[in-house]
Order: sequence, then C-alpha cells, then structure tokens
Amino acid sequence: MFAFAGTVRATRVAPVPRVVDEWPTLQTDPLLASIATPAHLSSTKEPGEVIDEVDIANVDSLLVALDDKGRIHCFLDGSHQLGTLTSSAGLISSVYKTTTSPTLFVHAQALQTSAVLIRPSIFHLPLLADKRGRDFCQLSSTARELCWYMLRSVQDMRDTWYGSESVTGARVFGPQWIQDFKAKLREHETSEL
Repeated sequence: MFAFAGTVRATRVAPVPRVVDEWPTLQTDPLLASIATPAHLSSTKEPGEVIDEVDIANVDSLLVALDDKGRIHCFLDGSHQLGTLTSSAGLISSVYKTTTSPTLFVHAQALQTSAVLIRPSIFHLPLLADKRGRDFCQLSSTARELCWYMLRSVQDMRDTWYGSESVTGARVFGPQWIQDFKAKLREHETSEL
C-alpha cells in the first residue's frame, strides 16, 4: 500500500493451508469464481501477450485408481476426488466403465490364487449420469477458490496494516507522519517569529 525507500523487501508466498490444499477441486477457473484479473476478463490482447488456452481435454472424464487393499478411488476430470469404493473381493485385476452409463465393472482376483473371478462386481455411480453431480463439483471448486482468495486477502490486509517480517506496517506511518507534520509546523512558526 505504501512504498518508501528501504521499507519494501521481498515477500515470501504463504503456504496453502492444509484444509484448502486437500479440498477436492476441478481445474481452477478464476473467471467462474469472479476473482479473475482484468487481463483474463478482456478479450483483447496486448502485442506480444500470450493468452493461455483453456484445457478441456479431461472434461467429463473419470480417472479410476486402484490400490492393493481392494479400494477404487474415482476422480472427475482427473482431479476432483469423488470418493472411494471398496470391493469385498480383495485385490482388483481390472476395471471397465461402460460408455453409455456411469457403471463400473470390477474384476477381482480370487483369494489365495492368481485366477480372476468371472463374475464382476458392479458399481453404479448415478450422480455422474446427469448434470447435477458435475454442477456440485463445480460449486465445490468455486467455493474453494473463493475461500483461498479470502484467506489471502485477509492476510494481505493484515500484513499491510500491521506489517510482517519483511514489510513495515501502514499503521506505523500515520502517527509518525502526524508527529513530523507537527514538528514542521513548529519549525515554520518559530522561523516566522
């Protein structure tokens, strides 16, 4: 807010709080969260400026990760964690998703052998069938962006007023300025006499 010679030093970027870092999110979209900078809002670009294209390659995709405990971890668009499914059959050998419906067919290995069970376990994911599931994930992602923006804004305001280890706070300058102004007035009054 105020920059005086010798008072501004390099600031360090605050780490992302754990609760924000672990918040499930789709690809971030500052424009959707209404916190985009004016450069992102304008459709005109300056000479030499490169505007990033929005990557939509993973939109409406489902990433499925398996672990050795028979758990199936699902991620919408490869980033938004939808939750964990547990297969009671044990170690999973393959997963197949139909293209027409959000259904997973899970083939597991038989216990104590390397043979694969013929009959799959079937998991239906009905919230992925319509737009409401995606809308909820988008709202969750927008809420995360807004919370992180508010946390940074409050910290920036606090650092601006109270100061930090690298910046002198603005509250120091008000009383100091008034004392300097009174001293100048006294000097001016004594010089006129």
